[in-house]
Amino acid sequence: HVFRVGEYKSFSEPFTRSDMSDEDRASTRDLLDGLWNHFRTDVAVARKLAPAALDGYITGYRDALAATGGNAAASARNAGLIDAFSTPDEWRTQLVTRFGVDESGKDFRQIDAGTYLAVARAARKSVPERIAVLVAQGAIADGEQPPGVVGGDTFARMIREVREDDSVKALVVRIDSPGGSAWASELIRRELELTRKAGKPVVASMSSVAASGGYWIAVGADEIWAAPTTVTGSIGIFAMFPDFSEPLKRLGITFDGVATAPLAGALDPRQPLDPVAAEAMQLGIEHGYRRFLETVAGARNMSVEEVDLVARGRVWTGEAAEGLGLVDHVGGLEAAVVAAAQRAGLERYTLVWPAVGLSPGQLLMQRLLSVTGLEGIAHARADSPLAHLLGRLQADANDLMRWNDPQHLYVHCLCEAP
Repeated sequence: HVFRVGEYKSFSEPFTRSDMSDEDRASTRDLLDGLWNHFRTDVAVARKLAPAALDGYITGYRDALAATGGNAAASARNAGLIDAFSTPDEWRTQLVTRFGVDESGKDFRQIDAGTYLAVARAARKSVPERIAVLVAQGAIADGEQPPGVVGGDTFARMIREVREDDSVKALVVRIDSPGGSAWASELIRRELELTRKAGKPVVASMSSVAASGGYWIAVGADEIWAAPTTVTGSIGIFAMFPDFSEPLKRLGITFDGVATAPLAGALDPRQPLDPVAAEAMQLGIEHGYRRFLETVAGARNMSVEEVDLVARGRVWTGEAAEGLGLVDHVGGLEAAVVAAAQRAGLERYTLVWPAVGLSPGQLLMQRLLSVTGLEGIAHARADSPLAHLLGRLQADANDLMRWNDPQHLYVHCLCEAP
């Protein structure tokens, strides 16, 4: 059973359809056209090509490939997409010629990213005024969650710690999330709102994806920045409820019993969903959608009706979202940090990146595993059958565990960037 509001909220369609809905097809086409146009322009500018020439290469790729006897690299060079062919040793020789030999006398002069950043930080004078950057990356789930999942309780606690730290003058929230639990999203948004009310500026910076629950979080900020190709929006809500009654019936497994109220046990997946319970769930979904619209409207100085026109579960590029009033500016993380500094009245500041730590429960589990010796399972050879099996099981378990909203309401766009 699927309950949703918004004709473009297509997350649940794979469970209910064998093809795309017309609304999902139109929305996806517009999104891909926007992303493709940006990529096409970037390639054309970088390679000093006319966009029409790039289009011609793509549409005539078979002929271009045939002209080189099937050599894809040669056809790319002829089209101006690459400069030259070289083997790894030839490439290293070119780098030695260009940058010189390192101290070993065997390789070109180079520095790895970690060393470079360490040197750059050491050269920069530290100042007491700080701007914190919190990264919300991954699906949003209720409760305490490990890195890679945005836990409602975990992230809310981190925001509170930033708010209570007098040395932190502003907060930037870097969002890279397709959404998830509506409850957790609102919990995080509320903490951002409280941080603003406490006098600390909050700026949201969208990465590749900040949609649905990711956008819900963003509206808690003073201003929102997005990349031109950020996938955002997806203002909608849905719920799904499994019904195993027919498969169990085919296996000859049946259930019976008594209840003290008409809806007692109505959400038992072993039995058909009661129509009254289904209607109640749909009413809850519609309430959640209205709450989403009202939250966005209040934050973006729009009417609920204006938000609804660009909502209904539809996704937008960051550039399109700016034109629709869903984001304030198009720009990257650096621009968002500068905006936060300006709001805080800072000319010089130190950036800090608070990280998700282990909760007391996770620390206890880690210690128990180390005592029992099971901790070593995590270090099995990456290419061993056991490692592959554990990896698949862990991925499936993580996917299931993130669907833990207390009200079973989700704001997710199924639009993770590749």
